[in-house]
Amino acid sequence: MVQEEGVKVELPEINTSELGFSPLIEENEILFGLKGICGINNDTVKIIVENRPYSSLQDFYERLVKTTREVTLSTGKIQNKSYVSKGQLITLIKAGAFDKLENENRETILSNFLKLLQPDKESLTTSNINSVVEMGIVSEDKKIYIRYYNFKNFLQEFSDIKDEKSKNIKWKVIKCDNDELTQYTLDFLDEHFMSEMEEGKGYKYDEEGNLLVALGTKRKGSFEKVYDNLMTEFKEWLNSKECLTLYNNIHFKDLQEEYMKGSLSTWEMESLGMYYHEHELAHVNKEKYSIVNFNELPEEPVIIDYNYYKKIKYPKYELVRIVGTVLDRNKNKHLVTLLTPNGVITLKFYSGQFSFYDKTISTQDEETGKKITLENGWFKKGNKLLVTGFRRGDNFIPKRYKGSVFSHSLQLIKNINDLGDLELQSERTKIDELEE
Repeated sequence: MVQEEGVKVELPEINTSELGFSPLIEENEILFGLKGICGINNDTVKIIVENRPYSSLQDFYERLVKTTREVTLSTGKIQNKSYVSKGQLITLIKAGAFDKLENENRETILSNFLKLLQPDKESLTTSNINSVVEMGIVSEDKKIYIRYYNFKNFLQEFSDIKDEKSKNIKWKVIKCDNDELTQYTLDFLDEHFMSEMEEGKGYKYDEEGNLLVALGTKRKGSFEKVYDNLMTEFKEWLNSKECLTLYNNIHFKDLQEEYMKGSLSTWEMESLGMYYHEHELAHVNKEKYSIVNFNELPEEPVIIDYNYYKKIKYPKYELVRIVGTVLDRNKNKHLVTLLTPNGVITLKFYSGQFSFYDKTISTQDEETGKKITLENGWFKKGNKLLVTGFRRGDNFIPKRYKGSVFSHSLQLIKNINDLGDLELQSERTKIDELEE
């Protein structure tokens, strides 16, 4: 890698980076090219370059993301699309392309963009009730209003009869599949609504004695008029500073969890396929997991014993562990390129072993017949691996022995905490277990 030769690779810069990598001779640096960023194609680079310079991230957003153009799809349908998509801009931010322009740390830049993308709500309506309930911010004393809201929606499911005079009014026949549910509905209506409703305007009875409730009108004495009166206090709370603050904070936290997962190094690997800052696994607890530096291993493995199979003697090697991030894979040669905290190495697998960990595990939806992916292959770029095996020449051979303290040759690293402890997945997802 050029970095190992003493040449520094600089992060892309939205106002100066070109399509490909550009040499900065005096600085002994190479400027990362926009085309090298994940998800940024030639057309997008051309648009970015043609519209330079940008005065700020917001300027870029207003001109290339919010502004749309007509695009003819392969189906012939015309659609309005942004010059640069929201996802592409987020990737550019994660790649560091706006670091110099904004003169802020990257987390703040992305956070500010998300606020620009999803500004705080200044008011809420009953259409936001489900979101408010899911957020868990409705206190016990206000949960009766949620019951009113759900009950109104429940009434919509009943069969109806058109009103003789108004095409907007529908008389809902309160009759359920079973008597118990019908009685529950009648009791709830009687307890909370009927005393304020007027016969002929809000309700009436058919020849069989079934109660009919009028929907589609807010005239005095109607169900919806009574409902609106009952919900007045709750609507006022929805637009209170207390509720809006809670709603906006939780909503923004959800956005952050969706788009800001991982560290700065995670973002760089995701967007650039390299680490400008330190490796994500630089602070793993090496002693706990018996992790070694590949470069410090002897080129030939250390023999610790011998196994015998059909009277043939096979050497048993000392096993060690390494960690790293997947950069690439070669299916034909069963190789995986791994970026460790100490440099790039190659994992050499046996064909069956490679296929097992590389395959995508999927199942078929019984109703739609569509294929559903349950787990991607472990050799996907950006995945982090804990590998057990031995060095042979320039390669690392994943291996495990029966009875060894290392029970798996390969484990997928799902997460690493601040103490350097790893959350590991040791087995591939099994379809039969999911179905059970």
